[in-house]
Amino acid sequence: MSEPENSRSAKFYFLLSKDYPDIWEPERVGRLKYMYIKERLDVLNRIRPKGKIIADMGAGKGRYAIPLALMGLNAVIACDISSAMLHILNKRAKENRLMGRILTVQADCEQLPFRSSIFDVVICIDTFHYFLRPMNALKEFVRVLKNEGIMMINVPNKKPIGFFSKIQLMLAKTDKIGTFIANIYYSLPLYPVRLILHRALGWPHKRTKRKPTVLGRGYTKNEFINLLSSCGLKVEEILEYGGKVPIHFLAVCRKAEA
Repeated sequence: MSEPENSRSAKFYFLLSKDYPDIWEPERVGRLKYMYIKERLDVLNRIRPKGKIIADMGAGKGRYAIPLALMGLNAVIACDISSAMLHILNKRAKENRLMGRILTVQADCEQLPFRSSIFDVVICIDTFHYFLRPMNALKEFVRVLKNEGIMMINVPNKKPIGFFSKIQLMLAKTDKIGTFIANIYYSLPLYPVRLILHRALGWPHKRTKRKPTVLGRGYTKNEFINLLSSCGLKVEEILEYGGKVPIHFLAVCRKAEA
């Protein structure tokens, strides 16, 4: 399966999935939860919120939008393709009395419904690698960002995910074999082993409809920097997460004046 086809699968999975909103809690479970927490704190610490309008692209359930709103921003525009995710975000915003500061917008980040140069900050965390046409999305982010505005965006490192991606793609090409293996794996006798393994890895305990074809693109550090620079962004900082071989790259960029 080619990368565009793979991304299309991901796009429609997130658009239509009923189970993914329940299982995506990266800061609560799994061996990488502290990495996700550290990454979020680094993003929040680099934003001077007073008087600013921020766009959170691929906002999900509000892991960034809610703390940003609590920091005293004028407004947080939370954009996501999934209505199920935004429903949860709205519920959480109401619980935190933030309905006036968070505006949710269901939209495709590759075709944003906003006029140009309106946001002081644009963030896109744990989402960009799923886009069907990442260059289109990046150009849209730059378009809606004010001159000298800040953009923060992260991607997975291509190297550590390459092997597992190849295994998933191999299984995706042989659906019958993959289904047979999955049926055995999720059988009742293997439940104790599965429970221990999934708790350790942070995977959902129940079987979901997520297909192995829902993969994201990985990037090397240089590929990521070159992609950002090609869209008129000045890369000010690249943060790495996950140990000696990074799992994530987080870029802090600034839009140059036109």
